[in-house]
Amino acid sequence: FAPMKGDAKAIYFLEPGENGGTKVRWVYEGEASYPSGRYMALMMDSMLGPAFELGLKDLKAILEN
Repeated sequence: FAPMKGDAKAIYFLEPGENGGTKVRWVYEGEASYPSGRYMALMMDSMLGPAFELGLKDLKAILEN
C-alpha cells in the first residue's frame, strides 16, 4: 500500500512579511493514487501539520540567532 508516489517533495516559498520580515510557506506536494491515496491526502494536513509547525518554529529560531 503506497498512497503517494516516491516523487513527493517539499517546497518552500519565501515572501515579504510584516514589518520587514519574511513569510515562509512550506508545501508538501505529490501524486496520490486513487482511491485510497486520495482519502489519505485529505488527512495529510492533520498528520503533517504539527511537524510543519515545529519545523517552521525551529527554522525561525535558527534564523533569528
